[in-house]
Amino acid sequence: MNILEMLKNEIKSLKINDKYKIARYLYIRTGEIFNYDPIYVFSPEEIKDLIKKKRINSRMVTSFDIVCFAWTHLYAELLKNFNIDYQIIMNDKHSAIIVIIDNKLFLADLTNRNIDISGIKFGRKIQNFYQLSKNPNEKKFSFEQIDNEIYIKGIQLEKVISKLKYKTNALKDKMSIDEYNYFILNLIQKIVNIPRENIGFMSGIVFISELIKEFGINNSAFHNIHFFDIEKKIFIDVYETSINDSSHYFAYQMQNKNYKLQEISKEEVMDFYNQYLFNENSTLTDNSFVKGPKKI
Repeated sequence: MNILEMLKNEIKSLKINDKYKIARYLYIRTGEIFNYDPIYVFSPEEIKDLIKKKRINSRMVTSFDIVCFAWTHLYAELLKNFNIDYQIIMNDKHSAIIVIIDNKLFLADLTNRNIDISGIKFGRKIQNFYQLSKNPNEKKFSFEQIDNEIYIKGIQLEKVISKLKYKTNALKDKMSIDEYNYFILNLIQKIVNIPRENIGFMSGIVFISELIKEFGINNSAFHNIHFFDIEKKIFIDVYETSINDSSHYFAYQMQNKNYKLQEISKEEVMDFYNQYLFNENSTLTDNSFVKGPKKI
């Protein structure tokens, strides 16, 4: 796929000429098109080092899984083609880009904590594209009007979630903590499973984690297990909760070419333990993976 020509044609057909809007549009579209590479997350350091060196050919894209280093160079190339100035900032752990328009500096950091590369697909508010500096008497630049024109789905979803949060808060006192947690997981399941295009594994689990927090539940309330097989590109996240000492399991996994969150049986979880490597560290900050079988 020729991403460069595709985005040029889109911007031309939309008659977008303003550089602020072009930079924002390119940021949003790359967030919709690409997914954070789960292989990078679950790999040892030597594999991570190889993935860091990968770059994307914008005229012949063959893989849509990226990490910060590849995205930064791709986004820089796209900006260059629209005569927008930029500066790449990079160390051995992370890479982002500073967009320069009218002497204003904007940080563009799509992959930071997976927030925007995940959130854009689900229509969340954009968090990691904002003005870095301004003159003392200058009003900070707002992308609200631009987003109203080119990112309407984000506004719509935020309103829906806000209404749901208001309604669910009223139910807290009418349920036990366990009942409420199970109820929220079922609600999140319905939100996550709304048909959408190009939702990758990492986008889904970040979205689920954010929703759990927003509905007033600490992520530690659920036992979270990551199962994976890198060679087969199989990635599964399981969330365990309980009601009256009875465990319930929800799995986020690929089904019919789309990732979905669904309640599964204890036996299915046991099969995951027997088949795949797993990590029970919900923050994914280490590579302490082991393989089953394991009793639950």
